[in-house]
Amino acid sequence: MNIRHLYIFVFALFMISCGETNNTKTYATDNKSIIDYPTKGEGTFQSPYRVGSGIYQFNGEKYYNINVYKSECNVLVYGIKNFDSLTDLDLIDDSHSQERVPTYNYLYENLPKDGYDIIVSSNTYSTFGVFSTCIDEDSTQPNAYTEIEAGNRMSMEDEHALYKFTLSRVGKFILNTTSNDVHVRLYDEDMNSLYSESDNKHEKALESGDYYILLSKSNNNEDLDFVFDTSSL
Repeated sequence: MNIRHLYIFVFALFMISCGETNNTKTYATDNKSIIDYPTKGEGTFQSPYRVGSGIYQFNGEKYYNINVYKSECNVLVYGIKNFDSLTDLDLIDDSHSQERVPTYNYLYENLPKDGYDIIVSSNTYSTFGVFSTCIDEDSTQPNAYTEIEAGNRMSMEDEHALYKFTLSRVGKFILNTTSNDVHVRLYDEDMNSLYSESDNKHEKALESGDYYILLSKSNNNEDLDFVFDTSSL
């Protein structure tokens, strides 16, 4: 090995060692993007990422921790890209003594006040979402949901997406999609499930308040277009 090759070899070892000490970013080779991991924690069993409501990118096996600050809390956890939260995700209390089971509507219902570890695993670049109004609000990410208003025409690329709307008076929500292969799940502000149907036309009478819609599509190769509206009763 000549001197030039030796310098290259030493430099490569230095770069590798630097990469191993950076816990906030990882290069995801399958889609040529940088993953911005949370800065609190290391994503391990011993030191999970400490997070609030939001959307999180990952690759491999990672541990996340949420803090539920009141009892009888409902937490929504769902896959967004390359990830099925019903089969590839575990939610366990801080002591790791009890695993929780979600409903078909992606809800972990009636959780006691406690900390919880979310364990995710995927062999490719993936994203998942977490949302609840009883997780510490100061940790909520700006991407936790997309706000929509009456008359909005939207296009959805991911497998699942969470939207929020507000009714100022008693009325109903109306949602029409371009495909029948779409599941619409509606929750109130406490994340109680109010409606869950697969169709291309949806409507339901509601009291005034804040509501959340989780849209899920079965054909991930096509974008979903939909129109959202409200009307008074």
